[in-house]
Amino acid sequence: KEHCMTFIINYLELNNITYKQGLNEIAGIFVLLKYKVKLSYARIYKMFVCFIDKFLTNYYWEKDFYSLQSSLSLITILLKYHDPEIYNILEFAMISPEMYATSWVLTVFANKSSINIVYHLWDKLIVFNDSLFLHFIITSFLISHREEIVRCDISQIPSLLCQMTFN
Repeated sequence: KEHCMTFIINYLELNNITYKQGLNEIAGIFVLLKYKVKLSYARIYKMFVCFIDKFLTNYYWEKDFYSLQSSLSLITILLKYHDPEIYNILEFAMISPEMYATSWVLTVFANKSSINIVYHLWDKLIVFNDSLFLHFIITSFLISHREEIVRCDISQIPSLLCQMTFN
């Protein structure tokens, strides 16, 4: 916990920004990496900074979350194209991506997955080096839960979306 806070405080001070939701979950995943690989905390901190700077900078640096809104809009478009039925169900229920995908984007699924899944997902994100990759993963994630969403009572969909885990 101490290293996690140190990572966050150093990052915020270095970049002269304020704390944003999800930064602790990103830092936590990197701190836990210390137990998987023999690297110093200084090296892991550099990896943490590079990861945020490469894949999440705009989300954490902007005050008005324009990049996050753009990402959520892209998820809507992808879902509309790749699975119109799920899209229509969510639209009919007036459930926007802001309600279910914000934490998925800001934490890159760190809050909805086991640590091994997160490492695997983040490894793919780094290898593909594509800023849109996460949006396709989120769309695929929703489609993988298609049957649950389609069968769910509309009033229970928000709860269902919150309970889904990435596996």
